[in-house]
Amino acid sequence: MTADAIVPGTGTVATASIPSPSDTAAVAPVSFAGSGAQSIFALFGGKKAALEGLLQPPTDVHSANAWYATGFNYQTKDQLRLAAVCFEKACELEPTKKFFWSNLGMVYQGADRMQSARNAYMKACQIDCLDIFNMCSVGYVDSRLAKDDEAYRFYVMALSVEPTHKDAWYQLVSILHRQDKEQFIAVVQKLSMFPDDPENVHVALALVDD
Repeated sequence: MTADAIVPGTGTVATASIPSPSDTAAVAPVSFAGSGAQSIFALFGGKKAALEGLLQPPTDVHSANAWYATGFNYQTKDQLRLAAVCFEKACELEPTKKFFWSNLGMVYQGADRMQSARNAYMKACQIDCLDIFNMCSVGYVDSRLAKDDEAYRFYVMALSVEPTHKDAWYQLVSILHRQDKEQFIAVVQKLSMFPDDPENVHVALALVDD
């Protein structure tokens, strides 16, 4: 299935292809000792005891997919602290699953933890360097972190792979204004509205070479 994440400030929906868990397993209390969740507790400023009481982990605590399914369930309920614990555990158990890291990034982004979101999205990019969703996600959090040069680089990388990606063109407009790259603004604004314009490839290559 796909999961939609609205890019803040744009109303644009970015769609990530991620597996939908068929169910969430029966729950039982579990200790977090050695689970890797401590960093999450610290990151979100939550009390460990309180989160332990709230989190209902999967029956199979050694299954990355079970932790992912549980985290996905919390994510759909907007319980981001609990979702983050579960996704981090899934990433710990199976660090080569791209969509585990993507979802962890979305949870961090939703909680306004942009540097941590970037780290998670970058892990996903390292697994699949052609993934448009994660490249644009890095670009977005870089722009939120006031790293326009990096944001520009990742949006242009995304456009070099998929020059019809409307959101990447849209996000580039404000970055180009801040970077005083006036020569590109008009055409990029046009492509943000009409990304299928045949000029898209030529402009994307010009941005790469700039």
